[in-house]
Amino acid sequence: MPNTILLVEDDKLFQSAFVRKFKDSFNVLSANDATEGLTVLERHKDVSVIITDMMMPGLNGVEFLEKTIECSPYAVRIMLTGSEEQKTAVDAVNRGNIFRFLNKPCSMELLMTTIEEAIDLYDSRMKERALLEQVYKRMLEGTDETAASPSEEAEVGVKGRQLDCLKWAIKGKTYEEISIILGISARTVRHYIIEAREAYGYASTTQALVRASKDFSIDPS
Repeated sequence: MPNTILLVEDDKLFQSAFVRKFKDSFNVLSANDATEGLTVLERHKDVSVIITDMMMPGLNGVEFLEKTIECSPYAVRIMLTGSEEQKTAVDAVNRGNIFRFLNKPCSMELLMTTIEEAIDLYDSRMKERALLEQVYKRMLEGTDETAASPSEEAEVGVKGRQLDCLKWAIKGKTYEEISIILGISARTVRHYIIEAREAYGYASTTQALVRASKDFSIDPS
């Protein structure tokens, strides 16, 4: 089943060209403004990628993407901007959790490449979440024989901000989203999670998240 992507764009010509180009590769949804886009997201919970223009009537692209974090937390977000709008980039990253900026006008080939990369990221997020949910379910059922013993837990010094970051990552939040919740930079979030991973002695962040989910009984849902 093809991934679902949403384009929010008030330029009718661009919107029509976009749908024609990508309808055979993806399930394409479209909206004319932020309000309509939020309505579409309420109806379609499986949207993998959200693409929006920066300048739109009503809510702008940053404000729209900020609102989508709650209703579509795992979707990957792409912003279309004009060169004069680059000063909004930092604000957009901090508030809207942007994966990629594309300057308008941009080619359909560049859009295709960017969408494919975004879908790879979305699929990775969903696989990690599914793994965490499976581990947590087995733990509740008492069938997970790999859970750490209390003595093993005590040996691992995962605490404070490291644990805060792990808890939100287990619940599927991205580094950018965690940075907003905790009031620290995304780079600092990444640093704390790497520290926690190294404290556990794992090479994979997913392994560290699974272990922390067991150790601290964190429900990923």
